[in-house]
Amino acid sequence: MRATVIAAAIWHAIRSGAFALPSLPEGVTEGPDGTYEAKCRACGERYEILCDLADFDPDYSYCGGSPRCLP
Repeated sequence: MRATVIAAAIWHAIRSGAFALPSLPEGVTEGPDGTYEAKCRACGERYEILCDLADFDPDYSYCGGSPRCLP
């Protein structure tokens, strides 16, 4: 019986959004291979984010593919 009560509490928490996954930062999408991608502010191309998502700043998003794509 105790396991049923615990399972019901967990199910309710999941349904209410208490265990929702954190949302991605603005402008970030998850790529098909599980990597994260953002759009370069200079050229508009998508590139793989190499920093932690917590450190990502969409206002400082450059791919580095050319001299104009560097901050």
